[in-house]
Amino acid sequence: MSREKPHSKADHETQEIEKERGGWLSAILILIAIQGVFSSILMFSLRKNPGEPAAPWLWAAIVLLALADIVAVLGMWNWKKWGLYLYAVSIIAGIAIGLVVYRTQLIVFHDIVLPAILAYILTRGDKWDYFE
Repeated sequence: MSREKPHSKADHETQEIEKERGGWLSAILILIAIQGVFSSILMFSLRKNPGEPAAPWLWAAIVLLALADIVAVLGMWNWKKWGLYLYAVSIIAGIAIGLVVYRTQLIVFHDIVLPAILAYILTRGDKWDYFE
């Protein structure tokens, strides 16, 4: 007669929770990466004076925002909270640059849509708990 060892609380803590991303979260993360690249291109092409060369700080900011969005998506894909925080900083910086350079609220609306959808998906599906 075999006796099973009772499971301790430590055994349950070491078991990893199965994290299921789902189709909607996967789709929004892919859209965020694509939007990061295209919005950087859009910000550069819609400058106030397209005939004049862009300021070096604008070039640097646009490239850094695109890279930050891609790195943030990679972090979120791997369930890291720093990816969410990096994305939030990128969104705030993109809005600030958009308001300073273009002086239009369209940039704000453009930059708020995907984070709002992401927040809805994370809270609605209780996926926020999966992030480490």
